[in-house]
Amino acid sequence: VFAKMKQQNILFSVASGRQYYNLLKNFESVKDDIIFIAENGSYVVFKGREIFSDVMSSGSVKQIIEKVKKYPGLSPALCGKKTAYIEKSDTDFHEVVENYYDSIELVDNLMEVDDDILKISICEHAGVNESTAEYLRDEEQDYKVTVSTNIWIDIANRTANKGEAVEIVQKKLGIKKEQTAVFGDYLNDIEMIQNAGFSYAMKNAHPEVKRLAAYSAGSNNENGVVEKIKELIKTA
Repeated sequence: VFAKMKQQNILFSVASGRQYYNLLKNFESVKDDIIFIAENGSYVVFKGREIFSDVMSSGSVKQIIEKVKKYPGLSPALCGKKTAYIEKSDTDFHEVVENYYDSIELVDNLMEVDDDILKISICEHAGVNESTAEYLRDEEQDYKVTVSTNIWIDIANRTANKGEAVEIVQKKLGIKKEQTAVFGDYLNDIEMIQNAGFSYAMKNAHPEVKRLAAYSAGSNNENGVVEKIKELIKTA
């Protein structure tokens, strides 16, 4: 399917809340031909070169980490350009992080990390619930707080989201909104859906994503994205 898209001059991008290095591993065979929109839009790489990043201030990072550490049941990870950082002492968190990150560094203290931080990912092991959201409510005044899965909450600069990243790519490459198709399933996809002429919600998507998307696609378990792309490139 990717080869056929390339033949038709269709540029493919993977847009995810995941780490760049994790995406790079999963798309190794086509890494030089696609755009990576990683860390919920705060880091964009094309052909191995950064074309955009939205870095958090060191003061903001330390302030949020201090607050999160006071709340039981939460485990924070700092998502930097070089790697992701978690504390050695948070042993229960190590195995969880390995499912989502391919580049990890264990540190004694997150407050001492020296890297450009793109996002703070907070894991609630028992599942994200209203109490977590309420505890972080104050942060929404200054930061983008997004529930990205049922156990992860991401905090980044207010300007950092997949939609902003898509718009930057569109401007840099001269691609119009009406020439863009996107696929989403969770709340961190909303801005991206709003920035494309053709927006598709997966069958298993969050209700709000379904409400905002113009079209629908099969579920992730049914290879919904690939199947819909097959339909689109036949008529391109």
